[in-house]
Amino acid sequence: MTKKAKKASIGKIQLRDDGIYLIKTNKTKTRIADPILVTAFATSDPGTPREQAFTVIKFMNRRSKWKKEIVSSSMLITHCTEFTTLLSKRGYVWPSNRDLRAKIIVALSVEKPNRDIRVTDVPGWHGKSFVLPGEAYTPDGPDRNAIQINYNSTVKLGAFRRSGTLDQWKKHVAKTCAHSSRARLAVAAVFAAPNLRPLKVNTFGFNFSGPTSGGKTLLLRLAASGAGLNSDEGPETWDGSAPGFEQRALGHRDCMMPLDDLSHLAGDATHVAQLAKLVTFRLSSNRPKTKAGQYVQAHNLVDTDWRVIPLSTSEDPLWDQVSLHGHGKRRVRGEEVRMINVRACISNVGDIFDGRKASEHVGKTLDERLRFVEKQEVLAVQYQGEAYRAYLTKRTADKTAIATLDKYIAEYIEAASLPEQFRWLGRIRKYFAVVYASAALAIDYRILPWDKKSTLKAIAACMTDAMEQLTENTGGAPDASTKEIKSNAVLLAEFKQRVDDATFVRLSQNRTNSRLVAKRLKKANGIIRPTSWGKAQCLLFSKTLDGWFPAMTERKHLTKMLRSRRIIGKGRRPDTSTRQVFIAEAGKKVPCFALSRKRLAVASPPAIAAA
Repeated sequence: MTKKAKKASIGKIQLRDDGIYLIKTNKTKTRIADPILVTAFATSDPGTPREQAFTVIKFMNRRSKWKKEIVSSSMLITHCTEFTTLLSKRGYVWPSNRDLRAKIIVALSVEKPNRDIRVTDVPGWHGKSFVLPGEAYTPDGPDRNAIQINYNSTVKLGAFRRSGTLDQWKKHVAKTCAHSSRARLAVAAVFAAPNLRPLKVNTFGFNFSGPTSGGKTLLLRLAASGAGLNSDEGPETWDGSAPGFEQRALGHRDCMMPLDDLSHLAGDATHVAQLAKLVTFRLSSNRPKTKAGQYVQAHNLVDTDWRVIPLSTSEDPLWDQVSLHGHGKRRVRGEEVRMINVRACISNVGDIFDGRKASEHVGKTLDERLRFVEKQEVLAVQYQGEAYRAYLTKRTADKTAIATLDKYIAEYIEAASLPEQFRWLGRIRKYFAVVYASAALAIDYRILPWDKKSTLKAIAACMTDAMEQLTENTGGAPDASTKEIKSNAVLLAEFKQRVDDATFVRLSQNRTNSRLVAKRLKKANGIIRPTSWGKAQCLLFSKTLDGWFPAMTERKHLTKMLRSRRIIGKGRRPDTSTRQVFIAEAGKKVPCFALSRKRLAVASPPAIAAA
């Protein structure tokens, strides 16, 4: 640098609203740059080991428009070049003199503003406040200053746009959902996502499957319009890598997360299957993959948890595409109860509009319905974001929200019966219950213009469809919920008849003709074996009873009744009625019921019914 340039930079920097001035020793003042002001100090994760200091900068760009940037305070001391580059990219014009630039940054670093705020890299719940870009929702109402989101390149922050008004969204978008049970589920999921964390529910999602042009993507657009996640290009897709999906989850923390069209995943069928499964488990783990602490710090990674509700679409049911085990009956895999498949196109004309009056409002012909879908896609972009923010405003101020949600969850569970008593179906029902409860709360807040009765019915219809698909694929009975358990008298009579017709192989103490006996045992329903006290014991094979009464609920009811009447004996454990019996002729232990045919013969239906 020349002596002239060094001399030009001698003096004191003054930061003012109308510009940055250099005050020289002779008291002359020269404007050297457009204004940059420090408006607040900020802190992230206060009181934790991850606490960091930030500085809130306000500056005027080359178009004379004020811009704001939240930067790490260390950037003003040790990373000055990064700071000047950052503001330059945002349109700020720095002085060409390097010494002047350095003096300006030093002046900014020693500023002491009066205001303190909190910053975060991710949206969602922070204490009792819910943060979105541009605004936080607190128990005292919306606040644009208390907590703000700091840009982090490792977080793919959702757009959370705002356009139109709440009334326009209710009229042009939400009311359309009344003609589609799947649309109600998708939009209700938007309002359910902020409730997962307070209700201690893990991440789960829905995949809407069906043929092309049936309206699947519209479901995501309708949901995204509630949260403000729509763009002209359409919802975000499955295109990405596993780390990229983690960044999306952080950027949609405690919110709905769109994942349109599974076919966007690149690679062959095996690669797509593995990645889809990996993403599902990564999302449901509620936090990024564990990395070394020094790596996290060196790359400025965000190490926090999330709760999201991903909404996905695919032409084929999601588990069909992620299955690596062929076809036929099989056990349910973990990803199937975390990303629940719901068939989207279930109306008479093969689209998403299955409402009772859909033909009147949506259209009767295929062309009319396609035009309606196109119109709704435009409206979903035009009116978006305000519903979610209005909901959060009331939700954060509602001290009784959790109690109300628990009440609606119980209401749904009571109304929506399970098709079969499997543990994994109970978890799925809880997820649908949370979605219904959140929709009911949004109805109470006058955000959703629906009624609760039809909403419960619509969400329950989606749940039934999802469960039927699972039970069909796993060999369960999808219509078991519609079958009433038979009366005690009927069960007893049927059991008596079965036992009378059954084949019992009598075993001898000297085990003669063991080969012949072993052959007969393969077709037998049980055995009669001698005991040490000179009597005979009748044992009914457990697999025989399974075959006679395949419905698990009915079978459990029967065995409980028979045991209470001492028709079958105690099992090897207090919680079971079977015992492992070694049959030498079979060469193995076989689970059996100890059956008293004498008590069965004299048991009367009225006595059993009263038990």
